[in-house]
Amino acid sequence: MTRVSLKAIFAIFVSLTVVACVSLAVRVHAQNASDQAETSRASAFITWRGVVDDKVEVAFQGSNVRTTIVHGKPVENQDYHVNQPMPSDNVTVALSRVEGRGTVKIVQQPDRDNGFTTIVRIHDRRGGSDLYKFSLTW
Repeated sequence: MTRVSLKAIFAIFVSLTVVACVSLAVRVHAQNASDQAETSRASAFITWRGVVDDKVEVAFQGSNVRTTIVHGKPVENQDYHVNQPMPSDNVTVALSRVEGRGTVKIVQQPDRDNGFTTIVRIHDRRGGSDLYKFSLTW
């Protein structure tokens, strides 16, 4: 009788442990999904990359990206990713994760007067060209 009781207690213990683990896993998964949704809403961004020789301006409006050569050669290997269109609203755009040997700066913030367009200027003062990468967030 004692052997059966120990087996029964052990079976109950294992069952409760499995139920607790499954319950915890479901809660963690639900929290992670909620956190990801919150992050994607709060993390609107555009990333841009290209090989720049001298000076270019990159304009961002909605999901559109336009590059203007101020001086130097055309941009090579240009690529960008828009995870959310820039809003047609007064927002403050921040520049981050900058790579490249020259200067990269925001020269125009979006507002009603400029059609909610952000402009980033890249100036590569050294001879030749260099790969530039940056992200915009708002």
